[in-house]
Amino acid sequence: MELRHLRYFAAVAEEGSLLTAAERRLHTSQPSLS
Repeated sequence: MELRHLRYFAAVAEEGSLLTAAERRLHTSQPSLS
């Protein structure tokens, strides 16, 4: 597992939504996190 994956996981957990985390915190698209 890469550190990037842990950052993504933490962002989704804190935001409570995959889409919100992708847009607000990670500046990426939702499909790239799925």
